[in-house]
Amino acid sequence: YGLVGSEMCIRDRKVTCVEGDQIDIDLFVTIIYGASLTAVAENAIGNVRYRVEDMTGLKVRNVNIHVEGVRA
Repeated sequence: YGLVGSEMCIRDRKVTCVEGDQIDIDLFVTIIYGASLTAVAENAIGNVRYRVEDMTGLKVRNVNIHVEGVRA
């Protein structure tokens, strides 16, 4: 599992090239019980978009969060 903050763990990821230098990213995650899904997702989307674009020069069109589970 990859840890993103302390509220969610990434179980899997998928990157899709859509056109030119644009990509879509799907993150499949487990979220910690009691965490605000909206806040955690917005934070993860912003961080992933910034880091991928900064490191690769690719334009991130979408970051999709798929919650696959909740843990205590």
